[in-house]
Amino acid sequence: MKRFITVITVALIFVFAGCTPSPEKAAEKNFKASLKKMPGVKAKKIDIKKISGTKNKAVVEIKAKLDYSKKLTLVKKNHKWVVE
Repeated sequence: MKRFITVITVALIFVFAGCTPSPEKAAEKNFKASLKKMPGVKAKKIDIKKISGTKNKAVVEIKAKLDYSKKLTLVKKNHKWVVE
């Protein structure tokens, strides 16, 4: 599953790179779209830097401070705590 998500994310980066003015903007758009799919995760600060690139390909680095908040209800079953 993680591999599938990684492949889709990389593919989306390349698709968005062709449709936006810069690789940095494409990466930011993709990163924010990925965050929307993760409830409870919010990015405080996003820093995107182009590391290398050519006319048709780019490598960017994304650094972000993430906040994560989620409430879990736990119950004890057979002397072990499990998520309800």
